[in-house]
Amino acid sequence: NALVTKIKEQRITEKIQPVNVWVIDAAETPEYPAKPRKKLNILLGIFFGIFGGIGLAFFIEYLDNTIKSSEDVEENLHIPVLGVIPFSKIKNQRIENVVVDEPASLITENYRALRTSVMLCSAEKPPQTILVTSMASGEGKTTTAANLAFTIAKTGKNVLLVDGDLRRPRLHKVFNLENTSGLSTFLSGVSSGDILQKSSVGNLSIMTSGPIPPIPSELLNSVRMEKLVKTLSTKFDHIIFDSAPVLSVTDSQILTRFIDSIIVVARAGHTTYEAARKGLKILKEIEPHPIGMVINAVDTKRGWINHYYGYDGYCSRVADDS
Repeated sequence: NALVTKIKEQRITEKIQPVNVWVIDAAETPEYPAKPRKKLNILLGIFFGIFGGIGLAFFIEYLDNTIKSSEDVEENLHIPVLGVIPFSKIKNQRIENVVVDEPASLITENYRALRTSVMLCSAEKPPQTILVTSMASGEGKTTTAANLAFTIAKTGKNVLLVDGDLRRPRLHKVFNLENTSGLSTFLSGVSSGDILQKSSVGNLSIMTSGPIPPIPSELLNSVRMEKLVKTLSTKFDHIIFDSAPVLSVTDSQILTRFIDSIIVVARAGHTTYEAARKGLKILKEIEPHPIGMVINAVDTKRGWINHYYGYDGYCSRVADDS
């Protein structure tokens, strides 16, 4: 009972103690919330969005190790750039025959410039046998070989285009030709007759690959192949070989024994400098040859190609006049 009494007394004492409270300023309803600060947040979002995006773009560009411009290629790989071919955004365009189908286009003019570079790449005389290859598939070696053959043939030279890619041949599809006989059947001894076919350009002949053999490298490395190249060299001014990619198989290495000059095709924004260095090292191991690069599918809007003082518009005017 005494404990209960003391507790009650304590409670009463607490209730009667004075509370010192002063009202300094009367509370008012705010006109707008203290948080979030929308205008500040919007301004910060715009600022970081713009400058953060620009910084990220530069960072991604810094990490991009792909070939883009001729200046970078000559500085990093120390080989001349023979030509720069712009990317075609026209749907269903036969890019392999653009020189014939669209003679006044910017792409065709760049292939003509490539022809001039190839003809002048040797100090003594233009190369007679030319190997066109790439580091990997899908970089435009067949397209480059076909259009280069067209442009040289249009100068009146007798040109032979050989499909030396005995693994994934495409020239017979590009020119709509039969492929029941060709390079593979001749080298294997199955056919010894005429394996050359005509194209739409009178002085351009095509040798298709023929059926795909079990071991293409053995046929290309044969004595029969060496004799074939020597015989054809007496009949044609220029022989262009479309070969298999360098990093995939050894076919291009083998063909370097029979050629005068090498053209390596790189696709802008796709072929890396690491792959290019490996491929060039492989090509130089067997026979030292003049090597030049063609940068294919260059995006003109990204500034990776020189417009030759508005040549695109000039070509358009030529097309209109013709």
